[in-house]
Amino acid sequence: MTIANKFEIHYFLNNDSHSMDAVVKNSCEAEFLAVAYEIIDFFELDITLNAEVLREGGIRELWEALGKNSSQLTILLLVLTAIFTYCMIPDSELTQLQKENLKLQNEKLKEELSKIEVNKKIVDTHIENANKNQKIVTRRSNFYKTLNANQEVTKVGFSTLDKDQKRVGNEVIVPRTEFIYFIQRSNKLPIEIDENAQIEIVAPVLREGKAKWKGLYNEELISFFMDDRIYKAAVLTKQISFKNGDILTCVLEIHKELNEVGEIVITKYSVQTVLDKIENDLPTETQGGKKYRREKKIQDSQGKLF
Repeated sequence: MTIANKFEIHYFLNNDSHSMDAVVKNSCEAEFLAVAYEIIDFFELDITLNAEVLREGGIRELWEALGKNSSQLTILLLVLTAIFTYCMIPDSELTQLQKENLKLQNEKLKEELSKIEVNKKIVDTHIENANKNQKIVTRRSNFYKTLNANQEVTKVGFSTLDKDQKRVGNEVIVPRTEFIYFIQRSNKLPIEIDENAQIEIVAPVLREGKAKWKGLYNEELISFFMDDRIYKAAVLTKQISFKNGDILTCVLEIHKELNEVGEIVITKYSVQTVLDKIENDLPTETQGGKKYRREKKIQDSQGKLF
């Protein structure tokens, strides 16, 4: 049985050139390696990668996967091929022609993967899980964003090879027109809502303006916007005061996004509704809290009917 243990990225250049912008090439290499080692860590594979000598024909980069388990080597190379060539985008974002082109591209990939002897079910599961990993998806996006900004690259190919540098299956090509499909449209994530958040107030804002309050949330000091206008007005007019240890039960919005390496970072906390003020362990419900809980009870009861 032929064992694949090498992975090649082939950059096709305008006018059959054999030179490439060094910054672009190095950036792409860094993003590829970040994806590869995230896959290795994510699936706990005992593998390292070695760079081999560049080959001619456009620009070809070659890495040798080193490890004692041949099945793990094959799985890594197949998942790498899939990650960089298999596109998972909601149908609403594609035209009919784009959908047909991607379907054909994905079918070609599956055909190539079927030529390599390995447990297909395991590979499919690994590919699916890898495509849900935010770090992998973000670094892949960075790879294609870099290529898309460089006009000299016309397409990019991915191949698995054996120890003698013979291809195991055919090269899988992604043309320049499809780079955009792999680039993330936005780094923002859905807003997380904690409907029963408790924040111990450290520093309320007692004057007009957009200054942030400070408090302890889940034992962590946070800065947050007070977007409950009625409660904020009551604080500013001194109808409500605070002392050490006072706690607000509230509806808290947590805004998140992915940074440039795919890590989730919190960009903003904002209190939408204050439900209770807890003083000396005794909660006092606010008018906004009464209204919120009443409306939520109605919504929940309607949901059960349907």
